[in-house]
Order: sequence, then C-alpha cells, then structure tokens
Amino acid sequence: MEFNKDSLKIAPEQVADELCRTILNQIRGTLKKSGAVVGISGGIDS
Repeated sequence: MEFNKDSLKIAPEQVADELCRTILNQIRGTLKKSGAVVGISGGIDS
C-alpha cells in the first residue's frame, strides 16, 4: 500500500460507527459475551 496525504482522508463518524458495530458483533456473536475491555492503539507510526 502506498502512503500519501490522501491515505488519511476518512469519514470519521462513519469509520467510528463501523468499528463499533464490528466490535459489538465480534463480542456478542463470535465470543458470546456481553461486554469486553478494548484497547486501541493507532496512528501513522503504530
């Protein structure tokens, strides 16, 4: 993947909603749990 200034162009609300849905689906569906502690690290140099 090539990194350039356009690599950081996202729709923050859409991405946050998608991440929340994905995490909830994994916890409730795949793991069959009612909750979890989630740690997120990120950034260009992560």
